[in-house]
Amino acid sequence: MRLIFSLPVMAAMLSSSSLVAADVPNVAASSVMSVQQFLNKAKHLKEKGPFALLSPDFDLLSHVGEAADDAWKAQLKHSPKPACPPSTDISIKDKDFMAFMKAIPKEDRDHISVNEAYIQGMNKRYPCNESSKHS
Repeated sequence: MRLIFSLPVMAAMLSSSSLVAADVPNVAASSVMSVQQFLNKAKHLKEKGPFALLSPDFDLLSHVGEAADDAWKAQLKHSPKPACPPSTDISIKDKDFMAFMKAIPKEDRDHISVNEAYIQGMNKRYPCNESSKHS
């Protein structure tokens, strides 16, 4: 009986330790992932259906999206302001995020990072008028 009980515990420990180890490269990958890499991974996840939630790429793409949002918010602190959102506590839908990625011309997708594409999309979504650029 003890062996049966310990197998699920060991499996849980192994899976949680692999998740921690998998998160380390995600941070580095999120800042350099190209739009094309992102779209390829997203397409493969979509093909998995509900099983996509179990894929390490699901967490990776979530981290990439969060890093892009952090990069956009960081550049809002510069003057002149590149965008004027009503608040920095904005969330967008997945379809809007994907639209930013797909708005990048196909020939440029290997050379533009997800961060750059997201920043471009959000800056276009929340343009500044001349008086608000310097506030």
